[in-house]
This record gives sequence, C-alpha cells and structure tokens, in this order.
Amino acid sequence: MNYSKIKLYLSQKNMTIKDLATEIDMTEAGFYAMFKNQTLSVKKMEMIAEILGISPCEFFENNAHHVSEPAPIYGPNQHLSEKIIETQNKVIDLLTRELDRCREELKKNDAG
Repeated sequence: MNYSKIKLYLSQKNMTIKDLATEIDMTEAGFYAMFKNQTLSVKKMEMIAEILGISPCEFFENNAHHVSEPAPIYGPNQHLSEKIIETQNKVIDLLTRELDRCREELKKNDAG
C-alpha cells in the first residue's frame, strides 16, 4: 500500500494522520503501527478511501494522476459500476412488481 499517497490526499483535505486515525476509530500510534506491520484490513482501507474520496485501488496503482487531481472515485470502471447499479434497480423493480402481484392474488384468495 502506498502510504505516501494517503499523506498527499490528506494534505488536499487539510487533514492530518491523527484526524484520519480518529475518523477510522484508531489512535495515531495504532495507525502508524498498522502501516508498519502491514496489518491494514480491507474494511479500514475502504473507510480511508471513503474519507479521502478515492477508490481503494488508488493506494496500489502507480498512475499518472497528479496529487492536485485525485482519481475519480470509480476510476476507469465507472461505467461498469453504473451498469451494475442500473441492473440492480431493474431487478428490484421487477421483484417489487412480482411481490405486489402476489399480494393482490393473496387478497383475492382471502376474499373469495
């Protein structure tokens, strides 16, 4: 994981390591130990990325984005994320209609 990237993104947000550590329910010493011992969990990585407004992948990529221009949250796969969300919404709509149909059918059976 690229620790220097975290420091650069923090400086953009006018935050310190201590601020970030507090945001993810850690002490500053615990935060440093986590990096030194390479014990960063996926959950903590996701929390850090969310706070910084970046993708967790950004910590690992050696890309050409400048610090003054953080990478987009979804990076080059944003269109895939949008398609997944669109498909999930269609499935939810379909299941909601089916549930409503089943409820109506049950009401008819109870009334009949």
